[in-house]
Amino acid sequence: MRTRTEYLRAWRAANPEKVKAAKRKYYSSEKGKAQKRKEDAAYVAAGGKAAYEKRRSAKPLSEARKQAKLRYQIVRRSFEKNLPEFDRLVLTEAVDLMRKRSAITGFSWHVDHIVPVSKGGLSVASNLQVVPAEWNRRKSNVHTERYFGAY
Repeated sequence: MRTRTEYLRAWRAANPEKVKAAKRKYYSSEKGKAQKRKEDAAYVAAGGKAAYEKRRSAKPLSEARKQAKLRYQIVRRSFEKNLPEFDRLVLTEAVDLMRKRSAITGFSWHVDHIVPVSKGGLSVASNLQVVPAEWNRRKSNVHTERYFGAY
């Protein structure tokens, strides 16, 4: 006779799509989001993130990835060097505001692109905002309107 654990293990192996759907549903709920934050914090506290970063840095980049990174850096730097005067002024002011807010409030702030650079956003006045760093990290490279629409 099989134990419950053996039965569940066999069922999960036979139904991977159902398992994925159940996890997706759970982690999209408020309870699941809170659990995910706890799991992430425990992972970082246990040194898992540091170990992952160490393994990742030890692994060499493929030639294609190196070339892609280089192309991205060249395009971004050349664009920021060639910014119109007004956009350069706004970017400089945003960086100054970010530093001042960090000094006043005691927590980090970021200059955020409303439409992420990775999705075609530019460092122009209409695409910049100064936001709390925690919020910006959570938002990642999601368009601000889509990020707010998810909640």
